[in-house]
Amino acid sequence: MKQLLAQLPTSHRMVFRADSGFFVGALMDFLDAGGHGYLIKVKLKGLAQLLARQHGTPIRHQPGWEPCEFAYRANDWKHRRLLVAVRCRKAPAADHPQGELLPLAQYEYFYYVTTEPLSPWQAHRTLYVLFSRKDQGSVIKGIDGENLGSRHILKPRACT
Repeated sequence: MKQLLAQLPTSHRMVFRADSGFFVGALMDFLDAGGHGYLIKVKLKGLAQLLARQHGTPIRHQPGWEPCEFAYRANDWKHRRLLVAVRCRKAPAADHPQGELLPLAQYEYFYYVTTEPLSPWQAHRTLYVLFSRKDQGSVIKGIDGENLGSRHILKPRACT
């Protein structure tokens, strides 16, 4: 990252988008110190339990999706950071016991850490679509780097 930033103009603030392989406290500290921004996919054990306790308001025009934002500090971080997340309700399993009166909802979770003023849905659209391997080439052409997440050729799948 130091080599990359050394080749870029110092007069601009850079915003980096990255998958979970770059979710490292030292990298975020380095970018914070340089005044740069980031939107990084989070991969941490135990976050599903944390998010399950959060109650999100359904996202307008996105049936089955709920957003959440919270401050979080991992053990090796210097300070708390903003985590944004969305969860999507899964369809009940085919072997679900029909005799259960109130089945517990099952969700799929997506987490991101960011310095940018993005809603959880904007963060999800920006990174989930960008790093969708099968569509990566066509999606990159549709992302506007000046306004994260404002234009996309593809949308995340519908929640079922």
